[in-house]
Amino acid sequence: LSKSCSAAPMPRELAERLDQLHSWSEFDIFRVSTLTGGRPLQTIALRAFRDMNLVEKLNLPEDKLCNFLMDVEAHYPCTNQYHNNVHVADVTQGILALLTTDNCAHQLTNLEILSLLMATVIHDVNHPGVNNSYLVQSGAEQAMLYNDTSVNEHGHISLGFQLLHKPENNFLAGLSDVDYRAMRRMVIELVLGTDMAFHQNLLATFATSTSILGSDLSRWKDENRILLLKFILHSVDISNPARAWPQCLRWANLVTE
Repeated sequence: LSKSCSAAPMPRELAERLDQLHSWSEFDIFRVSTLTGGRPLQTIALRAFRDMNLVEKLNLPEDKLCNFLMDVEAHYPCTNQYHNNVHVADVTQGILALLTTDNCAHQLTNLEILSLLMATVIHDVNHPGVNNSYLVQSGAEQAMLYNDTSVNEHGHISLGFQLLHKPENNFLAGLSDVDYRAMRRMVIELVLGTDMAFHQNLLATFATSTSILGSDLSRWKDENRILLLKFILHSVDISNPARAWPQCLRWANLVTE
């Protein structure tokens, strides 16, 4: 499995496109999706882990990381026109672009970056193509399971960790107990933060924290740092209107289908 993720020969155009991974405006996710045979997430996410030096710094087994990324991507329904692997690959690239802008990544810990990327990769896995309100109002099984609260998001988190804990996928098995629990807590908080029901509250809370703490992230502690990561993921998740016009227009058409 891992060979097709990390060691397969890369076409020249794909390599050139991936050289634009750190660019917010130049990267074309739809072309990269075509060049990867419709599997952009594993390619982009693996590069993100490498570019952030997480594989080396945290001694992550790359074969299991590849297996995990491939398994997660396989659980994004290809019938879903918007909340699919292309969307999540696009969000992953956007996260990487932000992390490499204005020294942002250097103000985060390795565990925070790991948690941010992990949350990004799983944040829409197995999305049913309908929103939480629909699931609640229709009495869907997922709504019963998660008590009408962030139904989709709880499902994404649960499946994401189930996939991680397959023996062949668990690239985080080497984390200490303390680090694993901290990572899991952050991932849960970040994915729940993508629920649009919390948008206004998240925006207001982040604005207040920014006015008090400023842009020096060394002043951001504990819960405020989780708030920051939540805001990064949520912002990029809904950032299609801020992308280059051809991508923006295509996403706008897809979200209405």
